[in-house]
Amino acid sequence: MVCQLLKSLYGIKQAPRLWQQYLHCILTDMGFAQLPHDQGMYCPSRSGDYVLLIIYVDDLLYIGSTTSITI
Repeated sequence: MVCQLLKSLYGIKQAPRLWQQYLHCILTDMGFAQLPHDQGMYCPSRSGDYVLLIIYVDDLLYIGSTTSITI
């Protein structure tokens, strides 16, 4: 019997890639742009904001000035 998974399953080889694709879609919908030199870093598409979102596996670090950290 062979089954096709509709969502990622923890522990399988494809799970990290599916998570990265899912998170990328969410962040780009929120207005973030992926930095070309590091695929684990995002910044807002809007100019004038000093914000950086760093992703390492499933950990997220959001850095920025207090006025610009509103989602």
